[in-house]
Amino acid sequence: MPAFLFLNIKTTHDWGDDFAQYLIEAKNIQQGLPFGQSGFVENPNYILGPNCYPPGFPLIIALTTFDVGGLNVLMSFFLLLIGYFSFLLFNKWFHFAPALILTLVIVYNPLCLSFKTEILSDLPFVALLLLFFVLYLSNNNKTWMLILCGLVLAFAVNTRYVGWVLVIAVVAETLYKMAVKYFKHKQHKVDWNYIKHEIWIVAAFFVFYGLFYLLFPQKIIYYDNPKVLSFFERISVNANYNYAVLKYFFSCFDEGFLNYVVSYGIVFTALIGILIFIFKPDQLKPTILLFFLLGYIASILIHQYSDTGFRLLIPIITLILFFATYALFIILAIIPYKQWIVFCLGLLVLFCYKQNSGHVLMSGTDIIPGPYSPEAKATFDYINKNVPEKAGILFSKPRALTYFTNRKTYVNTEMASRAVIDSELQKINPDYVLVCTEITDDSTKVYFEHYQAPWQIVYNNEKFVLLKHGGN
Repeated sequence: MPAFLFLNIKTTHDWGDDFAQYLIEAKNIQQGLPFGQSGFVENPNYILGPNCYPPGFPLIIALTTFDVGGLNVLMSFFLLLIGYFSFLLFNKWFHFAPALILTLVIVYNPLCLSFKTEILSDLPFVALLLLFFVLYLSNNNKTWMLILCGLVLAFAVNTRYVGWVLVIAVVAETLYKMAVKYFKHKQHKVDWNYIKHEIWIVAAFFVFYGLFYLLFPQKIIYYDNPKVLSFFERISVNANYNYAVLKYFFSCFDEGFLNYVVSYGIVFTALIGILIFIFKPDQLKPTILLFFLLGYIASILIHQYSDTGFRLLIPIITLILFFATYALFIILAIIPYKQWIVFCLGLLVLFCYKQNSGHVLMSGTDIIPGPYSPEAKATFDYINKNVPEKAGILFSKPRALTYFTNRKTYVNTEMASRAVIDSELQKINPDYVLVCTEITDDSTKVYFEHYQAPWQIVYNNEKFVLLKHGGN
């Protein structure tokens, strides 16, 4: 069954520009160059994202492969790890059958199967996150295990900086358990053994985090999103958007009564599970899962960008199913075979997946428009052979162009007026402009179709037009 996760391996990638930034940073690591070095020159009026990304995922790429097909296999492997670690968590608190079906609900979700074709840090981060939970909740307090927890925690933070929420959750868990022992159980003696264990984890984390920074020094800048006008508006937009995405994650964008019941049922049951988890006395419950979930939700609500699809929700899908199952096990406590009820409900979710998941798994040979297409390769080859190395090129996906051509690149504001385009061209002063029929916005295409002077076409094919400034 795990082999199915490797069916839709692709040797292409879409035009998403983030993956190219990871590849640039991985190449810098491999070649011993400054980690954040890139030929892309940012446009303050049109921000694509942070100036660079944390070094964890680029390090993984540098140690494995740059081949897009190989990276697709790597992403499939991380999805497999997510399933395995999720199973270990579910199996620790629930029975084998529910653990198995809940794992399948995660890894065979059509969105997850599609997303593993994206070369991004989300899946590696979730795998590291769940691995930390497995290690932390294993009740193994040997020093080497505590140091390993610190290492995994540091790697997670250096893969996605939202991992700092996990660090905060560890501290919150420690303070909470100390407070419970002191105030509720009247144990006024400090449990130094427990504190020592937590100190080992935190100390190991900061040691490994410091090593990451020494090896790959970087100054990552996250820019404000000009589309969000206020802090409270940002919270409102993110709450509505991500709630809708969460429901669609389980309904797979299919309409119908069954999908409606499944998506709303899971979200509603998870909320009940969280409330029961908070108020039900249980010294053995994994409170760190709750602290992380609440902290992560808070980070989503204040996130600068709302239109991120379900990327931001991937780290908490396992936890949402955990709390939904927790609620069902409490509510159905008097029923002897409650685990099989949960198993059947999981089968119902998989039934909702069947059509879309099957289509995604069989889509390995589908052609994706992107930088690996024959037209793109021909264009990049022309640039590498004929465009001076120090020339600057304006393109809507500048980081991808930088990766494939090693040229200085710029980006202009999309859907801008002629006056704005004129102004930006004067400020940027590129030597070349690359227009692509698939991804260049209509305003930019119209501008260079009707107002080409002093731009001259030096190369074109079915999808690309390369223009050179006549004065250069």
